[in-house]
Parts: sequence; C-alpha cells; structure tokens
Amino acid sequence: LSKEEEEQQAAGKASQAKAGAKADQQQQQAGKDKDKKAAAPQQKVGAEQGAGEEGEEGAAPRAKPGAAAAGGEAGAPAPAPRPVGATVFVRGLPLDITNIALQAKMEAYGRVKSCRLVMDKASSKPKGTAFVEFKSDEGAKKAADACARHRQGKGPGVVVSGRAVDVDLALTQDSARQLAATKATDKTAGKDKRNLYLAKEGDIPKGTPAWLGMSEHDRAKRERAAEERRTKLKSPNFVIANNRLSVRNIPFAMSEGQLRALAIKAVKTRASKENPVVTQVKILREEEGGKVGADGRPRSKGMGFLEFEDHTHAIACLRALNNNPTAFTAERRPIVEFAIDNVKVLKKLEAIKAKHAQHAAAQQAKASGEGGRPAKKT
Repeated sequence: LSKEEEEQQAAGKASQAKAGAKADQQQQQAGKDKDKKAAAPQQKVGAEQGAGEEGEEGAAPRAKPGAAAAGGEAGAPAPAPRPVGATVFVRGLPLDITNIALQAKMEAYGRVKSCRLVMDKASSKPKGTAFVEFKSDEGAKKAADACARHRQGKGPGVVVSGRAVDVDLALTQDSARQLAATKATDKTAGKDKRNLYLAKEGDIPKGTPAWLGMSEHDRAKRERAAEERRTKLKSPNFVIANNRLSVRNIPFAMSEGQLRALAIKAVKTRASKENPVVTQVKILREEEGGKVGADGRPRSKGMGFLEFEDHTHAIACLRALNNNPTAFTAERRPIVEFAIDNVKVLKKLEAIKAKHAQHAAAQQAKASGEGGRPAKKT
C-alpha cells in the first residue's frame, strides 16, 4: 500500500473506535437512569416509614430505610438497625438542659454514642425528655438500674442539674403502644388509691449539687418534713392528694393573692399555652390574738397550700417552684410537695358538707311551698 492509503485506513479505524466508545457511554448512561428510576419509589417508601419516629413516648427512634442506600451501590446491604437495648429514655429533665450537659452526665454509666433532646413540634421547645444511646447495652442497663434503685429508696438515682430524673430502657414502637394501653388500664383501675407514687415528688437526694447548694436551714427543714411524711404514710388513714400542694418557707409578708399569682406563673414557665386554675389558696396563720403581720391580719406561719383543678398543673407547679432560688429567697427556698390528707378528717368534712347541702335543699323546698300556698282568710 502507498503511504496515502495507509493514512486513510488509520483514520477510518480511529473514527470507528471513537463511535464505538460513544455508543458504550450512551448505553451505560441509560442503565444508570433506569436504576435511579427503579430506586425512587423505594426512597419514597423509606421517607414515609420514617415520618413517625416518635409516635409513642419512650419508643426508640426508628431508622429511615430510604437513607440506607444513600452514597452506596445498588443492592448494597443496609446498615444494621440501632439496638434498642443500648438506648434509654429520660424523663423529667430541666427544660434548659443541653445535649452536651446531658451527655456529660450519662457518660458516668458508659460511653455515649448519641444524645437527642425531644422537642415539642408546636412550640419547638424541649419537652423535658430525651433519648440517650450508649455504645453498649451495659451502659444503658447501668443507668436504668440506678434509677430503679432510687425508686426503691436504695440509692441517689440519676440526677441531672440537681434534679432526679427517670431513666428507662427505650422500647420498640409496638412495646410502647402496649405499655401505653397498660398504663391507661391501670389508671382507670385505681390500684394506687393512696397515690403513694407521688411521695418522692419534690424530694432532693442528699449529696447532690442541689442539696449541697441549699442553706442549712432548708436542709434541716426538708429532713423534718420527710420524716413527718414517712411517719404519716405508715398509717393507711393518710393519703396523698393528687392536686393539692403544701408549700413551706412562704415569706411572712406574702399574701394569698401573691402566692396564687406565683403558682400560675410557675405552671406557665413549663407549659406556656396552658391556663391553670387554682381552686384554693390557704396560708396558715397565727391564732386570733397572737402575732399580727404588717397588714393587720394574724401573722403568717410561712406555710400554706395550693389546690389546682388539674393534676398536671399541680405537678408542673411543684417542679418549677421546688428549691427555686429566685422564687422566694436563696436562703429560704420553696419546699414543695404533694399534701397529705387524713382520710377520717376528709370523711367528716364530706359528711358536714352533705348535711349542710341537705339542710339548704330542705329550706329551699319549704320556701317554695310557702310561696305557692294560698293566703289565709282573715
């Protein structure tokens, strides 16, 4: 072949190779588009399944299947789901707690993998609960066991920012639903007729930062109050009121109206959208003829009672006011707990009320009868 023919043949081969490469690229691109189209419905399903990750209280957040294949090859195995046994659900947290502070506290029980505060969807504010995932089941179990011992009065429990919190192993979604149903049944059954589960509300464990931060006066008063509570509750004649609080260390100059306003404000700091109703406020005072306050009334004894219409408002008030250094004074902080009632006294009061109501009804009936009776002839 001549030199010119050899150059033409070489050019033809190069053109064919270029065309073949282009066809291969187009075929590969078509295959990728097909894979993406097939994967799209799966990702949509994954997003829908992950939408309700906090449907039940205490249930560990579910993994989102749609995110499993992100950045991976088609057909790659999804990562193993987070083990529920390594996750705990924490309740009763201060509303100003941070992830960092909570994680630092929980590290005492084991290495923490992640910590997530639960936020209220409506207000975007913390709900006072969180999920903490440990790197091993052992750390989660230690934290839950510490809380369980505290409930039995055998240890200080888990204390965060001076407040004892509830820590339980997180549940699966199905288990959480079953537990919610069980609690509802138990609540209607009224097994704890004396409300003894409220006995520890307001209690501050010795040796905690909150205990060490209070004055000697408050420590001594709390110890006396705790001993008095234990003594009373040994008798079946005493029950814990579920919507009435006892408050100690009330400033002598504080009036019933001021205490009512303080209680309502305290509830709103924890539940801003609520409208709490305080049905009764009572401050214990000296007997007539005794010491007199600046307002001319018998002097306050520094102790009183707050009764709410709703139990949830009572417990919110307790948690906001109890040991609060800004509510009264730093040296004499509020000592708030659920009030203890004497069953025999309650029954007597109910009998007196019933008798008064019966007498009032009889008087009204008599007045109505006389009003409709024709006048006598004279």
